Amino acid sequence: MKTKAAVAYAAGKQLEVVTVDLDGPKAGEVLIEIRASGACHTDKFTRSGAAPEGLFPVIFGHAGRGVRRCAGPQRRSDAQGRVDPLGDHLLRTLRAFGARGALH
Repeated sequence: MKTKAAVAYAAGKQLEVVTVDLDGPKAGEVLIEIRASGACHTDKFTRSGAAPEGLFPVIFGHAGRGVRRCAGPQRRSDAQGRVDPLGDHLLRTLRAFGARGALH
């Protein structure tokens, strides 16, 4: 699927809003339609080039708010066994990335 994203191609460079291709959600993942997102200190640190990961290009906006639109296989459930419903409004945070730590 195609969507717009603010991308940094190198440390300290201006962000560019470009069209990117995304794969659909994989097992245990969901697709969130981002309605609002801001830049935070993590984005600033990464953009400066000081982050140890040093991954460029990078898409910013990990602290977004949006709506769960679709899910890959093996959807997660809560402690009561309820499957995460589509259409829920969500707030994404860096903590949501868990051990993977992927910001792009």
